[in-house]
Amino acid sequence: FINDAYHAICDWEGAPWPFLNASTTGVAPMSIADLREIVYVTDTTMDNRLEQATFQDIVDLDPSLEQTGTPERYYINGLTQLLVWPANTSNTLVVRYNKYAPDLALDADVPFIPTRYQSVIVDMAEVLAYQDASDYASAAPKLEAVTARIQRMMTGLLHRANDDPDYIVVTNHDLTGWTGC
Repeated sequence: FINDAYHAICDWEGAPWPFLNASTTGVAPMSIADLREIVYVTDTTMDNRLEQATFQDIVDLDPSLEQTGTPERYYINGLTQLLVWPANTSNTLVVRYNKYAPDLALDADVPFIPTRYQSVIVDMAEVLAYQDASDYASAAPKLEAVTARIQRMMTGLLHRANDDPDYIVVTNHDLTGWTGC
């Protein structure tokens, strides 16, 4: 239940948790075992950010998949392999991505979740245990409390750059005579 709870929190509503951010450098094809979601791919050889594409997009552009050259797009083959198009095995790529958290298996394993929030893993495991025992009456209020704690965790970890709000504060100013732009 602990690992299931840990992964449920890490996967919560697709939250881009900062503790799951990672980057790797290499050449294509590149295998990224813990790949959850690509944030961006940069070709540092050409100082160029690559555009995301699907395998179908690439086949539409190059049905034979034989075109080589300077990479313009990246795509994922299977679950963990990053490829570029046009194909290129020499340019250096930097991949910024969100990873999957590994299972906690040993006593010395430490969750990626920051220490101040780690107790929510135990609480979520308790919810899962109640659900497994079909004790939904006990699970429901506990899940509500866990959800509130995860929302606070999201606020604390996902909304840290507040210097440029994307809203306008309406104040009670007299706009008499204002004609606009």
